[in-house]
Amino acid sequence: MSLVSLRDSFARSKARWKKYVNTGSEGRTRLTSAEAQGIWPSVGSLLKQLQSNPEMFGPLRPLINGLSRLAEICEGLSRESDEYIELRGKIGGVLQDLSEHIKGPTGGMMPGSVKLICLYIESEVNTLEQKQSRDTGRKVLDTIEGLEGVVDCCHRVHSHLERLKLNLGLQILKDINQQTLSVDYVAVSPDGTTVVFSSYEGTAYVWDIKNGSTVTQLLPDDIPGVLCIAFSCDGSRVACGLKNGEVYICELKLEASSVVRLKWHTSRVRSVVFSPDCLHLASGSDDETVRVWDVRTGQPVGEHFGGHSSWVRSVSYSDDGSQVASASGDGTIRVWDTQKGQMVLGPLIGHLHVVSSVAISPCGTFIASGSSDKTIRVYDAHAGHTVHGPLHGHTKAVNLVMYSPDGTRLYSCSDDGTVRTWNVQDRTVWTIPGVSAGICSIRYSHSGWHVVSGSNNGMVNVHDIRTCKLVLGPLLGHDKGVTSVDYSPGDRYIASSSFDSTLRIWDTSTGNDIHGPMHGYSRAVTCVRFLADESALLSVSDDGTVRTWDVRTGQQTMQVFAGDSWILSVGVTFDGYRIACGSWDGRIRVVDGHTGNALVGPIQAHPNSVLSVGLSTNGMLLVSGSDDSSVQVRDGQTGKQIVACVDRDQSRRGGVSSVCISPNGLYVASAYFNGTVCLWDAQNGKRLLSPLKGHTGLVTEVQFSPDGSHVVSCSSDGNICRWDVSSVCSSSEEQRAIDGAEESINSSNSSTTLEKWLLDEDGWVMDLSGRQLVWLPSDLHSRLPIPSTLMSIVRQEYFEQDIEGWNIGDRWTDCYRV
Repeated sequence: MSLVSLRDSFARSKARWKKYVNTGSEGRTRLTSAEAQGIWPSVGSLLKQLQSNPEMFGPLRPLINGLSRLAEICEGLSRESDEYIELRGKIGGVLQDLSEHIKGPTGGMMPGSVKLICLYIESEVNTLEQKQSRDTGRKVLDTIEGLEGVVDCCHRVHSHLERLKLNLGLQILKDINQQTLSVDYVAVSPDGTTVVFSSYEGTAYVWDIKNGSTVTQLLPDDIPGVLCIAFSCDGSRVACGLKNGEVYICELKLEASSVVRLKWHTSRVRSVVFSPDCLHLASGSDDETVRVWDVRTGQPVGEHFGGHSSWVRSVSYSDDGSQVASASGDGTIRVWDTQKGQMVLGPLIGHLHVVSSVAISPCGTFIASGSSDKTIRVYDAHAGHTVHGPLHGHTKAVNLVMYSPDGTRLYSCSDDGTVRTWNVQDRTVWTIPGVSAGICSIRYSHSGWHVVSGSNNGMVNVHDIRTCKLVLGPLLGHDKGVTSVDYSPGDRYIASSSFDSTLRIWDTSTGNDIHGPMHGYSRAVTCVRFLADESALLSVSDDGTVRTWDVRTGQQTMQVFAGDSWILSVGVTFDGYRIACGSWDGRIRVVDGHTGNALVGPIQAHPNSVLSVGLSTNGMLLVSGSDDSSVQVRDGQTGKQIVACVDRDQSRRGGVSSVCISPNGLYVASAYFNGTVCLWDAQNGKRLLSPLKGHTGLVTEVQFSPDGSHVVSCSSDGNICRWDVSSVCSSSEEQRAIDGAEESINSSNSSTTLEKWLLDEDGWVMDLSGRQLVWLPSDLHSRLPIPSTLMSIVRQEYFEQDIEGWNIGDRWTDCYRV
């Protein structure tokens, strides 16, 4: 029985007794001795249990004694009023709640502040005893009023004990860390009394929380590293998956020799989970299979579940045990019928990388997944479509997702060191037509009024840059994701390339696909660019070739270049004479756009893959970005490095996904894996602005507007942002180094400036001095345009916050003070 319920019961009883006393009545029918004796034993036995271990209960002794005498008063009063039959039972419920803490180590950790609370309770009980000489009606009313104060104190004790339990758990983890060099895998028993932990290179250990510091070895030293651990629902068994493909099931309540060994997997076991009835165990392995085992016999149940094309990272049972969901390194999720051994749903797609965790909701209607692509998705467990997501917020790989018992919340943890809670109860998603998740490419029209974007669902869309409205599309035709888009010089055509190995050319006035799919490649086409006369189209493929096509006929005209390595990106001068190619091996070369002859290179520009290259309009500058986080500016005629664009935060932003040179050749824009965009001085390599933060996913492409005053970017989060950089690009000061800019800002803005702020990765809106103004949930990050963002085209509606009159800065916590 909860303390709140007990308090409510007191309030109702007091109201009834006040009415009773005012009528002048002097008593009620007494309970018989037999009736009283039938009610009291449950409370009495509980009190004896609480009093049985003085060493453990320690400072709770005054509380126990006080409640004991309180119960005795109720015992006597129950012979005069059946009102106290209910109250006495609820007092017993409070004692039961407290006993759950007292029986554990928490009871011995009570500080002096709680001792004072207990003494106050004892004083209240003494006061109640002194009032027992009054008439029956008044006596009952006084007792109830006194009990209200006692319950408030109990509530305070209860809250404090909950905090003690948390502190105790943290201390246990600290102690565990001192006993082993590293702890990579941890599982806690359902009742919270036992922890099993292991390291990747070591064996498993059992930590008995109930008995303090007792740690015992679960598996022998000669058993190879444990990769996953799971408790059975009743806490009696622990399953461990090993590097050698074996699974061990250990009986915790029996001798160490009681171990069941399961050996059918041929490679590492990454995940194990018990069925809800504890009779079966599911396991997922690097051998790309899922198996179900009989826990008692150790034998597999039926054949293995095969279908994944990469290692199985996570498995999860449905609440009724009839289905198992599996998540894999192939980026998919599959659901299996445990009786028939057949796949009943899937493969569920959407994640861009390894799916590291999967969980079926308690009601069985949803499936949640977390991925190394930093996102979370929720699928309909019957139809397979996405209900929520991708949910952005984590800045690194998501390692685990799990549902709350009622299924309304989803919890996730990540390599970014955070644990997040998601509301998965509401299913309403506001969408803007024509915008979809995962935009891979974006280009300005030469008029500067429109932008065309290509998405990973195969759609091509055109938006008005001034109104954010969709003016053309979605243009449908590609069977797979769009890798690149481009406008022709006269804006008459749009070209698109795709993972489906084809190109398409679209009429911008009608939206018609003028040639249909243009075939010629056997692998993905990664880039398309129109040449200056609008009659020719350039394309690049995963097969390492650069080819040209006739725009009027849709036919291939020549193979310009065939490289000896995978070409990831190209840059083309306005006249189409020079073509820069960036390869996966870190090399860059510049070739003649008409003959394919080498003009520059190959140059070993980066130690890692060159993900993006760009040429200035006149071909004098060459810029490149790599997944080693570096941006380099080179002489476009000789290939000699001019400057490297670096700063102290370079490594934190991750790889460079896209680079672009401004039309005047003075500035370089770069996009990063962490969702930011940077602007650099092309002559000295200094960063000119703080990183532009508006995306919650990887920025896939960035481009300057034709007049160089704005930068547009697109992202895997499905959003398009337009940034105003005119204040920097129009400045006559060539040296706008970031240190000087920050110095100027700090000197002129000593107080909070509401018009200038930043949103950090954890969701804090901060002013320029770094003070936290207000916190926003991660699902609102992409909908909040930061001050430097002139335009955001998003999948969900965005909002603007008017923070005038808010308690912000040092006073923001005032909003929550009671």
